[in-house]
Amino acid sequence: MADRFGEKIKIGSAVFTVGVIFLVLLVLFLSYVLRHTAYGRHIYAVGDDPEAAELAAPEDKIKHLRSFGPSVVILTHGASGASGFPGNGDRVDVAACKVDIVDTVGAGDTFNAGVLAKLGGLNLLSKPALAGIGSGPISQALEYGSKVAAITVSRAGANPPWSHEITSRK
Repeated sequence: MADRFGEKIKIGSAVFTVGVIFLVLLVLFLSYVLRHTAYGRHIYAVGDDPEAAELAAPEDKIKHLRSFGPSVVILTHGASGASGFPGNGDRVDVAACKVDIVDTVGAGDTFNAGVLAKLGGLNLLSKPALAGIGSGPISQALEYGSKVAAITVSRAGANPPWSHEITSRK
């Protein structure tokens, strides 16, 4: 297969290799993906370079993400907690629950699931409900997400908690 990239193709008086044509097509494809898909908007909004991402203020990231239409934006800070930005312009900060960390695999997924589970339990997962959501429910959802993520990281593997483990935890 690799030897085919060296094959020459003549277009008029120009001679191209298959490899050059492949690279041009790849650049065009990636350009489209980065400019016109949710994945590309994520890369531009959040940054795929940790140092570059730190240079942008969180407010700038939130403003950019809001330009794509979400009613609520949640920014996670790992072991430092999370911030929620409802449509009313408020900012809600919630600290992470302190636990002895065994394994961080699945922490983010569990946090997101916890936030969605709490919002679902409050009947706030419809577009109209999210559009008018206030700081109180966002705070409850972030705290719940933090709680379930703390249980997950306190044990080995991506092992999210059962509901009885969440209600019995203080």
